[in-house]
Amino acid sequence: MAKLSATLNYKWQLTKKHDIDIRVFAGTFLAGSDDERGYYAFRASGYNGWHDYLFDANFVARNERNGFGFSQFTERDGAMNVWTPLGQSSYWLASVNVKSPKLFNLPFKLFADLSTCDTRALNEELFLWDLGLNIVVCKNIIDVYIPFLYSKDIKETHELNDVDFVHSIRFTFNIHKLAPKKFIQNNLF
Repeated sequence: MAKLSATLNYKWQLTKKHDIDIRVFAGTFLAGSDDERGYYAFRASGYNGWHDYLFDANFVARNERNGFGFSQFTERDGAMNVWTPLGQSSYWLASVNVKSPKLFNLPFKLFADLSTCDTRALNEELFLWDLGLNIVVCKNIIDVYIPFLYSKDIKETHELNDVDFVHSIRFTFNIHKLAPKKFIQNNLF
């Protein structure tokens, strides 16, 4: 089995203190059977603890499949900020993620995500998308994502899986980035 992917992270600076974060991801499998690829599939929603097969990130509850721990994710692959089982492709995936500058110097940003992949991993729509509010609790360490709008297929999937508004809220917790010196510089000055 062979997997190839690339991620481009770009900051478009509007002013000295305001920039738009743009992330572009594309990945494909080069070899391997469907059975081999399944566990290592590209995921539009990024990784929850039990998807992190390389153990690259730290999770509050790595193996939890519902509840608070399940809401934590890492911005990998498609990195959509809303959970969906759609877009788990063992062939290819492409996505674009955008975050606005802080709104009114408050720790709030808007986010938008767009993903597409092999149609076997989708329902009716060719693109999965979401739009919502990003609350920056601690810059680059803790972010909370509250989706307000998302594609029809994601909405139907949430209804089928009894995912209500509260359980659609997700967060990132990058404890590995907690270097005390950088934390103080980035958050207090």
